[in-house]
Amino acid sequence: MKNLRRRSFESNGSFDWFPSIIAALFANGCGNVPPMSLLELRDVRKAFGATKALDGASLEVAKGEVHALLGENGAGKSTLMKIIAGVIQADSGTFLWKGSQVRFNSPRDAMDAGICMIHQELSLVPRMSVAENIFLARWPSRYRFWVDRDRLGARSEEYLESVGLKYLSYETVERLRPAEKQMVEIARALSLDSELIIMDEPTSSLSAPEIERLFHLIEGLTEKGVAVVYISHQLEEVERISHRITVLRDGKRIATSATSELTHDEMIRLMSGRGIVNTLSPNVSSHPGSELFRAEGFSAGSQLQGISFSVRAGEIVGLAGLVGAGRTYLAESIFGIHHSTGGQLYLRGKPVKIDSPEKAVSLGLGYLTEDRRKTGLILNASILDNIVLSAQRKHAKLSFFDRTRERVEVTRLIELLSIRSSGPYTPVFQLSGGNQQKVALARWLYSEVQFLILDEPTRGIDVATRSQI
Repeated sequence: MKNLRRRSFESNGSFDWFPSIIAALFANGCGNVPPMSLLELRDVRKAFGATKALDGASLEVAKGEVHALLGENGAGKSTLMKIIAGVIQADSGTFLWKGSQVRFNSPRDAMDAGICMIHQELSLVPRMSVAENIFLARWPSRYRFWVDRDRLGARSEEYLESVGLKYLSYETVERLRPAEKQMVEIARALSLDSELIIMDEPTSSLSAPEIERLFHLIEGLTEKGVAVVYISHQLEEVERISHRITVLRDGKRIATSATSELTHDEMIRLMSGRGIVNTLSPNVSSHPGSELFRAEGFSAGSQLQGISFSVRAGEIVGLAGLVGAGRTYLAESIFGIHHSTGGQLYLRGKPVKIDSPEKAVSLGLGYLTEDRRKTGLILNASILDNIVLSAQRKHAKLSFFDRTRERVEVTRLIELLSIRSSGPYTPVFQLSGGNQQKVALARWLYSEVQFLILDEPTRGIDVATRSQI
């Protein structure tokens, strides 16, 4: 090799290569080889009707890095990731994978290429077992026609152990807690041996120990050369886990930078395009009034026993506990989804029996659910129809709905919560996850309830909107 190289230089008679090598060394740090570009998207555009989701967005991801993708709700993050994962196709733009131009027409195309996406809204099959979900469409077979259940269970246990879910291979997914379902999604991604894993709000349902386990997994993946695109509104997580950050705003790339070069406030400014104003909880003076709601020895099923607390008018009461401690079950039981087995609820000092959500709404209670897609919204219906759903008779006259007044008030709420859409008649499924959450909240603002239960109200919500809510 030395002789070949010497002859090459002698025959050339030139050292034009030398300045370029020196320049490359200084540009990337002496002795450091620049990371291999695994994925590159240039000038990607995508529209849904009149709504421009992406307007010339770009992204480059290197092998073995955690690349955070930031942006406010509706900035185009999920749309860009779905294009990479083959869920939808771009209207135009360049898509390079390992240096070659590609176009994925289905998620299968992306998976075969080595790309896997863990969606913000989980995509598991509820009535299948955990093992069946992990190896969905890839079940090991015996005698060509029979599923090898023993191999399926054994292989799934390998990946479940890495995410802290041993011995759950044969449990059906519908019986799992949200955090456990999230970990099953991650186990499925690990089983694919992907070169690029997209994680869209992966910690939204996880407790602190589970988040630590996830970060440890991510660090192990990157050490093996796997790239991770990490989407999160939790900037503390982004600062801790990512190497580089790309910020999207209004469907365009605003900046790409090393994480160490951006402060917390600079990230917010790049995302919002404005200065930082009250990014944390606003300072609002509160003077709680008389008691509005009280639970005394309240019990429901085997999960809740002897719960007592009270809430005064104008007061915010926080309900804390680890994942699985019963917070959501308590909220659902108060709202009449689960039947009480003991104790008493009081509203304005009077005992009440709430045996259905309809009864709860009639008494002035509202409940923003933890899972907006499953129990909080009608995805095929418009923004307007979802918002007025719980108070359809609010503007009724002689049994006729006043659609004009409904539209005016819904439009006001869309502006108040900055719901990014083409108007009140936009189908909810066309909105980003964060904007769907705003629609779910707007329903209860429209209903003017007196006692509102908020279960994880800022899940999937950007920093600025979190303050606004």
